[in-house]
Amino acid sequence: DGSDAKQITFSEKIGAVNPVWSPDGSKIIFGELGEKYETPYILDLTKPWTEQTPEKIPPPDFSGSYSARDWAADGNKLLVSFYEADGDEQGIGVYNFQTKKYEKITDEGSYPNWLADSRRFIFNKDDKIFIADTQTKKISQLYSPPTYQIQQPNISPDNKLIYYRYLQIDADIWLIDATQNQ
Repeated sequence: DGSDAKQITFSEKIGAVNPVWSPDGSKIIFGELGEKYETPYILDLTKPWTEQTPEKIPPPDFSGSYSARDWAADGNKLLVSFYEADGDEQGIGVYNFQTKKYEKITDEGSYPNWLADSRRFIFNKDDKIFIADTQTKKISQLYSPPTYQIQQPNISPDNKLIYYRYLQIDADIWLIDATQNQ
């Protein structure tokens, strides 16, 4: 019923957006929304807000903005969406917590989500679902709907089902059984 809800961020900017859980559940990455850009921070859920300083995820080496999207199951990597200064998509990359460096994987696309192997991810581009391999940089189309627009693909924890938003006046959620294409 929401009666036990508690506020965990106290942003002095416009607000906190896009929370992403760490695989072990001890942290959340959130974006602090400023006038122009979102800045991702890591919040340690084992401490109250008053006893910590959220850790800023360093910006990539370009003039646009970036947004945290999904934390890899191995806990070492974060999928990040890059945007140009005007807000247009600039691609998808991986931030490595150990090296503290970014690696750009795609030049376009949105809504990336890791597969359980912490190596591959799915994403949305041009109303299609693609899969990218962060080691080989190979990108393959997984699904293209016949006549409708899809958005925000995601994958089940067992990597067997892909679900997405089917864009129309009445938005619904659809499933694809990924085991049928193996």
